[in-house]
Amino acid sequence: MKIDLIPGRELSSDLVARWDEIVSGAPELASPYFRPEFTRAVAAVRDTVEVGILSEGNDAIGFFPFERVRGCVARPIGGKLSDYQGIIAPAQTPWRLPDLLSGCRLQAWEFDHLLASQNQVEPHFAKVGESWRLDVSAGYDAYLAGRKAAGAGGLGEMLRKLRKLQREHQVRFEWHTADEAVFDQLLAWKTGQYRRSGLSDLFAYTWIVKLLQNIWRTQTPSFAGVLSAMYVDDKVAAIHFGMRSGSLLHSWFPAYDVALGKHSPGSAVLLLMIQHAAAHDVRCLELGKGDEEYKRTFATDAVPLAEGVVETRPVAAAIRHGWRHTRDWVRQSPIREPARIPIRWLRRMREWLALR
Repeated sequence: MKIDLIPGRELSSDLVARWDEIVSGAPELASPYFRPEFTRAVAAVRDTVEVGILSEGNDAIGFFPFERVRGCVARPIGGKLSDYQGIIAPAQTPWRLPDLLSGCRLQAWEFDHLLASQNQVEPHFAKVGESWRLDVSAGYDAYLAGRKAAGAGGLGEMLRKLRKLQREHQVRFEWHTADEAVFDQLLAWKTGQYRRSGLSDLFAYTWIVKLLQNIWRTQTPSFAGVLSAMYVDDKVAAIHFGMRSGSLLHSWFPAYDVALGKHSPGSAVLLLMIQHAAAHDVRCLELGKGDEEYKRTFATDAVPLAEGVVETRPVAAAIRHGWRHTRDWVRQSPIREPARIPIRWLRRMREWLALR
């Protein structure tokens, strides 16, 4: 096996076709984040995107998309926007981690949403979480019956609020809209949410806004942006932006009018998306990684995703280990509360360096 390295913007049509062939034959690679269109979209707005091409003879058998930082460190393309990461290759492909790093001229690889099934990297996992999914292939009524049988707490209350909203107001739902005003409203609502939560405003970065715009305007059977909107009395009340690959829709950016908070508009628009999924040939809706209660309420299963670092430099590895150990100790110690401010500042500074 050999590994060639190219800039993300130089993916040829032949390589894209081979990439498409690989992901189309591997259910574990069904996420839109694994599509060549996502890598191309990020590469169009980020100069740091590169792709390692795994080959046997003249045949490409795998791809490793990443962003190069600090000269020799790989990070996921799109940084914290990436909800799925990994090597784009059939499960049986015999790639080796040392060969991959060497061939891509890397000394470290940071990941936080890596397919845990890619066991070549398992020794470097620091933590494994779950990306929550909804199987809606049997239709809306069957989905609701299944969640009720599973004892999904809270779903009944969400349904009650949606029905009340529909009784008292005119509620309209659009699966996908090309309305610029809806897209702009999504950005405004998310910016407000980030600021209220003390989080970094992702939409303060021009490249992120441009990336979302490009994906939103991409409408193909294999890859598309989906901007859904719920209107109450002809006024937009909740918006959801996701990415679709085939029959899988990945939730990305939900937002709603906080003035309608008592109606749980975020849950309402998700229920309407599930209700309309079959009409748009969507069989799986993915909510992503996280411990939010609504994800456990709606989800029917989950995919294990890992975070960690592959580090070949002994000194850097020791520093990373020491930082993780100190961070975990602080979280369990009496100084946890006083330490939150400097830790939050360091985290935001790290995010800024990664996103700028």
